[in-house]
Amino acid sequence: MSRVIVLHAPTPGHASPEWERGLLQRLPYARRLELESRDPEARRASLGGTALLFEAAARLGFGDVGSDELRFPEGAKPSVAGGPYFSISHTARRVACAASRECDVGLDHEEFSGDEAPARLRHWTAIEATLKAAGAGLRRTGAVEVNRELRFSRLDDTEYTLVPLDLGPGVVACLAVSSHPDAIEIQRLEGVGS
Repeated sequence: MSRVIVLHAPTPGHASPEWERGLLQRLPYARRLELESRDPEARRASLGGTALLFEAAARLGFGDVGSDELRFPEGAKPSVAGGPYFSISHTARRVACAASRECDVGLDHEEFSGDEAPARLRHWTAIEATLKAAGAGLRRTGAVEVNRELRFSRLDDTEYTLVPLDLGPGVVACLAVSSHPDAIEIQRLEGVGS
């Protein structure tokens, strides 16, 4: 059985300095330096996604993820040694993390105004989720094939199942998984960054 957990929360707006310091200390040194050089909003969004990763890993039975297990290779997909597979996405107002023990995942979400997300935005989230699942950068955007119904995508020789996600009003989200998931659990959390 393949299970995917998707946790999402408001982006930490004014996180406490203690929360930021504590989370930064759990990261590999190079990643910590990179985040410390970012503007405060970008740093908090990234840390919020990392906090969701730690929560998802615990829920999947991996326990506490240590800094020695986290990998942030330049130009490649971040990973946790020994699992779980994960993908983080954030916007100005929301941060999300998808994680699985069994299958590789890619997650993208975007905010929109109005009653319904434009078709081009739904298509874009499918492409970006596929790129994230494959560990490919945006330069590979043109190589992603997405079927008309946004149910499947392909990059190189790998096919991905696409699943639209409901993360609330004004948000369009897509999950790309390397195998069809048997269960997807979505939960909104409050208080990330406090």
